[in-house]
Amino acid sequence: MTIIDWAAFTLPIMYTETQPSLNGFQIRVTAVLEQMCELMPIITAHCADYLTLVTPQRPYRKGYACPNVGFRLNADWTRKEVLVVFNGQACGFVRELGNAAEVELLARVEATGTRLDFATDIDTTVSPTDVQEKGWSKRIISKSYIQSSQGQTLYIGSRKSDAFCRVYRYHPPHPRSDKLRIEFELKKDRARAVAGIAIVDGVATAARSVAARYEFGHATVLEAFHGHIRQIKTEAHNRSLASTEQWLLTQAAPAFLRLVREGVIADPQDWVSRYLLGNVKKPDPPKDLTRP
Repeated sequence: MTIIDWAAFTLPIMYTETQPSLNGFQIRVTAVLEQMCELMPIITAHCADYLTLVTPQRPYRKGYACPNVGFRLNADWTRKEVLVVFNGQACGFVRELGNAAEVELLARVEATGTRLDFATDIDTTVSPTDVQEKGWSKRIISKSYIQSSQGQTLYIGSRKSDAFCRVYRYHPPHPRSDKLRIEFELKKDRARAVAGIAIVDGVATAARSVAARYEFGHATVLEAFHGHIRQIKTEAHNRSLASTEQWLLTQAAPAFLRLVREGVIADPQDWVSRYLLGNVKKPDPPKDLTRP
């Protein structure tokens, strides 16, 4: 079984040249939540209308989180966007909401994503050491291995690169000690490109497409990722945004209209101008070619 285990993306936030008051900035951060559409039930059900201050992720200066949910916002009044993070626990809540919420999460990553992780659990007795012995693509040189009281972990690739792999297994009595877990951590362009694949072809196909790059030598791992794959194109990020447009038409637009009808958004034109079009540069006026 393959799941989304981490997702991070940015959303626009109201911006001014001068530093707002603490309460004013809190209001701006809270307004960002209105953009969550199909993901909003997670916020309303678990955040109890408030966000807790936590240690922010650099370079942001403020961090806000929903307690015991794994969802957080990283913000800074000097920036025009906030970084939204769904960790493994929060991604579990997204799966419980259903396919529409998961597609929206992926569409957010495809549009402005900074990170996307997949996790695949394999029912096998194979250990990370066995995977290491059989090897992987010679193009991936960096590796490390950690043995602890909790289990074994094999790291393949560099954590600083746009693709990184973890292979680990817990020792008993951990509830997942009967499984070998393989995780892929993707960043920036690669995360956005793979999110597009997941929207169109599904999470399993997206993870298989990532795994193909590693050319694992162990038969059990090869079998786990056997099947249809898609080429991941990250050069200049040339891929169609048709899937994102479809999400806007079928998911975001109906949710926005519902908020307008229910009075949550009193002035829809002002809301769109402030939160969606605020960072869009106006085109230069056409030149008058009749003048010398």
